[in-house]
Amino acid sequence: MLIEDQGEGGLFPTGPFSGKSLPTSSPLNRYEAFRDWAKLLLKKEVAPREASGSLLYQGSLFLAETRITFADEMISVPKDFVSLAKSVALFRDSFSFELLYSLLWRIQKERRDLLENVLDQEVVEAKRMEKAVKRDIHKMHAFVRFRRKEDENGDCFIAFHKPDHCIVQAAVPFFVRRFKNMRWSIETPDAVATWDLQSLTFSPGVLSPSVQSDPFEDDWKTYYKAISNPARLKLKMMRKEMPTRYWDTLPETTVFQEILREAEPRLEQMLKQNPPAAQPKGQTLEELKADALCCKACPLHHAATQTVFGEGPESARMVLIGEQAGDEEDLHGKPFLGPAGQVLQRAFDEVGLERKELYITNAVKHFKFEQKGKVRLHKKPDGREMNACKPWLFAELALIQPEVIVCLGATAAQSLLGRAVSIKDEIDEVLQLESGSRLLVTYHPSAVLRATPERAEEIFQSLKESLQRAKSSLASTSLE
Repeated sequence: MLIEDQGEGGLFPTGPFSGKSLPTSSPLNRYEAFRDWAKLLLKKEVAPREASGSLLYQGSLFLAETRITFADEMISVPKDFVSLAKSVALFRDSFSFELLYSLLWRIQKERRDLLENVLDQEVVEAKRMEKAVKRDIHKMHAFVRFRRKEDENGDCFIAFHKPDHCIVQAAVPFFVRRFKNMRWSIETPDAVATWDLQSLTFSPGVLSPSVQSDPFEDDWKTYYKAISNPARLKLKMMRKEMPTRYWDTLPETTVFQEILREAEPRLEQMLKQNPPAAQPKGQTLEELKADALCCKACPLHHAATQTVFGEGPESARMVLIGEQAGDEEDLHGKPFLGPAGQVLQRAFDEVGLERKELYITNAVKHFKFEQKGKVRLHKKPDGREMNACKPWLFAELALIQPEVIVCLGATAAQSLLGRAVSIKDEIDEVLQLESGSRLLVTYHPSAVLRATPERAEEIFQSLKESLQRAKSSLASTSLE
């Protein structure tokens, strides 16, 4: 039987597909339609170039997870093709069927591992379609909003959504699992999915929502406004992730501008409480240090004794970056003076590095601590505090322009690189930065103090090896 395109609202089964004819434009059972069409063409040895426009259909047959079966023969296909086809068949373009059939033909006739060829044009296109379909399913899960409606059976909930692709049947099981104890319908131009507490059925689609609002929307808008942080409301990014075509069915989108307008006094108050970082303007390290004393971009300056800026010559070829000032450093205003500084100095002595020739600083310039009686216990700085100090760290590096940078600990490396860092995985690497500097990541000296005696010796040896590698890197630079 020839499958003809009957346009939107073709044939919509109300339960599992039972072998009736199905147009390829139908949003339901497209994978089953492709499967049976492809089986028939494969059996007749129809090449892909001859299959276009000949969507023959013979009724639905079940497909085993990894096999296409005929009455007297079996055609084996890779599992990854089955998974790919179940998504690509939902792409709203009849070319998706032809593309899948071409891939299937080539898998059978040319190479079974075709989908592993990431440079193949048809594989690339199929992967693009698969990604688009999965993203569309995610959008439906994220942007469906139910509205309450009363009928003869009590409360039910209605939602309207416009998907880009034929994903209704694939997307609605999520809502069955999440809202299995309430009656609901999700209306789309393709089909209406209805859950009656026991079974999921499908009926012809609708072009506009049957319910425009409900009594709870005003309460929802009030709640949404109350929990929104206007400082984090980015309309440009929102339009990218939440396309405006969905906004008509999302109550919260009607209050975005209102939130921004009412938030101006709140934003002003937030800026007073958390003023922006003083921008580095100094042309020398001494000028930078003087500027940094005025920085109040994060709360750490309240409790700390003073700003602990970097120390060393502006001509230094090597820069070492720690995490933050400790108790001793906070009291004296210089980096690495306490127990961790003593470990670092021991490593310098054994490797043959002179501290006076190095520039030593920290990613965070104030001491973060928790008071326990008379003792101040070190606390790890958070992302906000690291970001507040980034301008100063980058200004230091821009002035010095070191040949080699050694990050002592993951926090220092994360602050510089802007990503999570694993010391264990990256300690042996030498990274080339855009600035031209070489970067090494190693353990913070305090890790030696916290470890067991056996482990402490291992960490200290790793720290020494990293410093020796950094020193050798300086020597190789001189020879170039």
